[in-house]
Amino acid sequence: MMIASKKISVMWFKKDLRLYDNEALSSAAANGFTVGLFSLDNLRWNTPDLSTRHKVLLLKGLYELAKRLTSYRVPVYLARGNFIETITGLKREFKEFTLYSHQETGNFSSYLLDKKVRKWCKSNHILWEEKRQNNVIRGLKQRDVWSRKWKEFMGKECLEIPVFQYNVCNPQIKNNQFLSPEVHDFEWDGLLKFCGVDHLALDSASKSLPDNLNETMQRLLTSFFQERSLNYRTEMSSPLKAEYSCSRLSPFLTSGMLSIRALYKELLSASEELKSKEFNATKFSSLRSFEKRLHWRCHFIQKLEFEPQLEFRCMHVNYEHVRNQNKLNAQEEEFLNLWKEGKTGFPLIDACMNYLKTTGWINFRMRAMLVSFASNNLWLHWTHSGEHLARLFLDYEPGIHWPQMQMQSGTTGINTIRIYNPEKQFVDQDPDQSFTKKWNPNGWPYSEFDKIVDLKKSSQGAREKLWAMRKNKKFVDLAKKVYLDHGSRKRKNFKQNSQLVPNSQLELLDKQ
Repeated sequence: MMIASKKISVMWFKKDLRLYDNEALSSAAANGFTVGLFSLDNLRWNTPDLSTRHKVLLLKGLYELAKRLTSYRVPVYLARGNFIETITGLKREFKEFTLYSHQETGNFSSYLLDKKVRKWCKSNHILWEEKRQNNVIRGLKQRDVWSRKWKEFMGKECLEIPVFQYNVCNPQIKNNQFLSPEVHDFEWDGLLKFCGVDHLALDSASKSLPDNLNETMQRLLTSFFQERSLNYRTEMSSPLKAEYSCSRLSPFLTSGMLSIRALYKELLSASEELKSKEFNATKFSSLRSFEKRLHWRCHFIQKLEFEPQLEFRCMHVNYEHVRNQNKLNAQEEEFLNLWKEGKTGFPLIDACMNYLKTTGWINFRMRAMLVSFASNNLWLHWTHSGEHLARLFLDYEPGIHWPQMQMQSGTTGINTIRIYNPEKQFVDQDPDQSFTKKWNPNGWPYSEFDKIVDLKKSSQGAREKLWAMRKNKKFVDLAKKVYLDHGSRKRKNFKQNSQLVPNSQLELLDKQ
C-alpha cells in the first residue's frame, strides 16, 4: 500500500459517526494516514438486544459519513467477521499502526470485545488510544467529582472537522480478504445485504428513517430550539404531545452522529438568545429541564461504565432472585408474549406498545409505565422485558436502558419504588383518548382482550414484596455502597452520617 506517511492511524468507528467534535478521529488525522473501520463482529452486530432498526440506523449514518470522507481521501471499510482477525490482517498489511476509537460504554458483548482487543493490542505492541466523547469517565474512583468533570468537559470548545493532512491519496488495501470494498462504493441495498440485513424485510421503524439523516438532524435541532421546546417541560409526559415537544434527537446521540457537547453548545446558544429577547419564562424553564436531562444521560451511562454487569445483575444484590431470571414458566411466557403483542387488555399499555413497535420511539413516562407494568404487575424479570424493549427503542443506549430497567423494577435499592398505574396514566396523559384511539383501535371503547391481571392486587403484591426486602440492616448497609457507587450527588447524601435510618428515606437518596 503506497502512502505518503509511514504512520498509519486506524480509526475504529463505533457509535461516533460524525466528523465534527470527534476527538478520536481528530487524533487519528493528526498522527498519520487515516483508515476507517466499522466492525461486523458478532459481539457487536448480532447480539440479542440489537435489531434490524438499529442496524439500518447505524449503516445509514456510516454510509453518509463514508461518502463525506471520500472528499478527504479517507477510505472506510467494513471489517468482516471476527474483529481480532481483521486487525491481525491489518498488522500484516501495515506492520504497525495506532488504533483509535472513542471510549464506548455499550452492552456487555461490546465490553467483552473491547477486552479482547485490548489484550491483542498489548500482545502485538499496538497502541490503542480511546477518547472520551461525553462525561462518562473511565476508571472514576470518586463519584463526588463527577459534576465538576461535567463542567470541565462541556466547557471545552467543540473540535472542528479534521484536516487529514496525511491522506494525500486514497489507495486500496491490497490484502483485503478481511475487509469489504470501501463503504461508499456500495449501493444502499448492497450494503444492507453485505451486512446481513434483508432490505425486503425491513420493519416499519427502519423504513421510516429519512434518506438523509444529517439533514434531518439539523432540521430537528433548529426546530427544537426555535419552536418546539417552548412547552417541553409540561408536555414531555404526554404520549401525544411529546412527539412534537421532545427534541427527538436521541437516535442521533446514540449513534454518535451528534456529540452531546455540540448539543449542549446549541442549548447554551438558545438560552443566551432567549435572554437577549423578550424573556419567555415558559421556554426558559423548558430549556433548563432539557439541560438536566443531558446531565442525567451521562449520569446513567456512568452507572454501566462502572459496573457492566448491570445488564443482567441487580444493582442491589438482595433483589437478585426476587423474580425469575431463568427460563420462564408457562404463565410467565404467556404474560410476556401478551405484553409484547399489545394484548394486555389495558388500553394505554397496548397503545404504547403498538406505537413503539411502529415508530421505534416513545416518551420517557410511557417507557417507564411499560417497564413497571411488566416488572410489577406481571412480575416478570426485567431482563426478559428489557431485551424486547431494547430491540424496539431506536435510541437504545445500554447505559441508560439497563439502569432504567432496574429503577422502574425497584431493584436498585436506592431509588423510590414506583409502580405506575396505567389506568391513572390513561386519564392523566390521554384525557381525550386520541392517542389510544389511534394506536389501539381494538381497545376502544372497550378492549377486545380481557385484562390479564388484577391491577390493584398485582400492584399491592409487588409493593409488599419489594419493600419487604428493605427491612433489615444488611439491606441498608448494601444500599449505602450502591449509593456511593451509583448515586446522584445533587441531594445531601448519607455518606456523612454514621447510620442510614428509616427505610422510607431510601426513596430520597437518588431521586431523579
